Amino acid sequence: ISALTFMTLLSVAIGFALPKIISKSYTHYAAIALFVVFGIKMLYEACEMYNKAPGKNQELEEVEQELDSEQGIAKSHPNQIGLFSSLIPTIL
Repeated sequence: ISALTFMTLLSVAIGFALPKIISKSYTHYAAIALFVVFGIKMLYEACEMYNKAPGKNQELEEVEQELDSEQGIAKSHPNQIGLFSSLIPTIL
C-alpha cells in the first residue's frame, strides 16, 4: 500500500508541476501522443492475440490442471478440504 500511496502522490505532484515548467500546449500534445502510442500498442497486442493459433495457451492449460488436481483432492479427502469444497464445481 505504501508503493501505491507513493506513486499516487508522485503523479499528483508531477501533474501540478509539469504544466508550470512546460507550456500547457506542449503537455497537452504530449498527453495526446502518449494516448495514441499506448492505444496503438494495445490494438497491436489484441490483434496479435486474436491471430494466434486457435489452440489453448499454456497458462490456461496450467490452470485447468491445477483445478483438476484440486477437485481430485477434494473427492479423495472431503474432510480435509473444508465445508465449501462441494460448492467448487457448482461455482465453476
